[in-house]
Amino acid sequence: MDYETVSAEVFGASLRGLGLNLLVRDVKAECEFLETVFEMKSHRVSADFAIITYGSEVFQLHSDGSYSENPLLALLPENPPRGPGIEIRLYDTDPDAAASRADAAGGVVLQAPTDKPHGLRETYILCENGYAWVASRPNVAGQVELSGQKTTVLKRKRASQWIFHIRYSHQFQNLSGGKDDSYSNPTEHGSLAGARGPSSCVSLDRPPEYARRGFKSL
Repeated sequence: MDYETVSAEVFGASLRGLGLNLLVRDVKAECEFLETVFEMKSHRVSADFAIITYGSEVFQLHSDGSYSENPLLALLPENPPRGPGIEIRLYDTDPDAAASRADAAGGVVLQAPTDKPHGLRETYILCENGYAWVASRPNVAGQVELSGQKTTVLKRKRASQWIFHIRYSHQFQNLSGGKDDSYSNPTEHGSLAGARGPSSCVSLDRPPEYARRGFKSL
């Protein structure tokens, strides 16, 4: 599909699976940030809308003004950050490279690149609108601990994949269906623990099984 020429009707009808739409104050500025820091690509960029691609994944940006007749607009905070409690995870982005580009692009490195026990090296970066983008790469090449047992390193089903950690009170519903109140995260601190996700839309166009954990053993 040519995202530069596709009509709104054809583009909308083509969307499947999990969809992400972010409301931002300045669409063009957000596009520039995503291109600079995470090497994404922007299409059909205007003052009110843009299509963003990250590998094979597609999501959208809309300006606040374009939602003037949408009830979601009334929930937007007067000041960022927007969307505390949701992480937009980028599994195919070098965290060290992204963090090194973030400051100059107007972002805030909330957490420097860190090796985590869940097998990823990751960094938390806030864009000007306050969304938390988490760039990561695997940091292990051997055995990992999974569900109390030693298993082989996990392999993603797709080259690029979104997984969203959605926050419930002080607990997180993990991807296997259980709750984990030990989840320690930089977005938990200070003002970031306020309103959650009022300016992000997550769409599910297929049954829940399409949004399950996208991993399998080697």
